[in-house]
This record gives sequence, C-alpha cells and structure tokens, in this order.
Amino acid sequence: MVINGGSGLIIARKHNPGTRGLALRLGARVDLLASCSDKVLLAFAADEDRVTTIARALSASGPVDRDALNRQLALIRKGGFAQRKSPITLGINDLSYPVFGFDGLVAAALTIPFLRLIDGSQTIDIDAARELLASAAADVTGSLASTA
Repeated sequence: MVINGGSGLIIARKHNPGTRGLALRLGARVDLLASCSDKVLLAFAADEDRVTTIARALSASGPVDRDALNRQLALIRKGGFAQRKSPITLGINDLSYPVFGFDGLVAAALTIPFLRLIDGSQTIDIDAARELLASAAADVTGSLASTA
C-alpha cells in the first residue's frame, strides 16, 4: 500500500498459497487514518509529509482525535511495525511493516491480515508470520536501495 492523496492505495497483492485467505482488491482505496498499513506509512513519513497527508485525510474522513493518533504513530515508530486487531473483520490481526525507498524515505507498507485457523491445519503462528513479514519488508527495502 502507498499513500495517494488523502487515502491509501493498494498497488500490489499476493494471495495466500493455502486454501483460505483474505485480501483487499488491487486498486482499492483505504481510509488513511483507520488502516494498519496507512498508520505505518504515516508513522514513518517525514514530518512535513505526515502533516500534509493527515490534513488531506481529515478533509475526506472527518474529525479524529489528533493526540491519540500521534500517540499511535509514535508507538509504531518506536516498535518499527504495527500489529492490531482488525477494526473491520472479527478474528483478523493486521500486521504491517514499512518499506523504504532508495532515498531512505518510507515508500510503502507491506501488510498481511493474519487469520488463525482452528482446524489444526495452520503451520505458522502470528509471531512467525510477523518475523517473515519483517524479513520480506527488509528484502524489498534492500532491493529498492540497490537500484539507486
């Protein structure tokens, strides 16, 4: 996902190789102040870009508790990623890591909706999924840095 004006934009997706999964459609626009991905993008954006982007998002979405938002973004910056229960879909935990461009600025967010299966078929837990996602985001960042 990338920032596009006052919203997030899904620019790429990969389906789960298993039989079950959840994905947003390619080209979907997402509420910039509500999604896990977009909060990662805002958290790691340059200060001036963050202020401008939040102002654009507020004009589209309405009032937001700015102090609470700033606290959330600070926690994401400190932790290096975001993890939270989906505010939309029961049973989903959103995991998101920043991807940085060749210029060192945040370019995108790599995100997965983690579904915990109850039938015993799942071979990976949320901690391992988070580690794999962190590694994938670092690999993409490294690829972007090496093309500079």
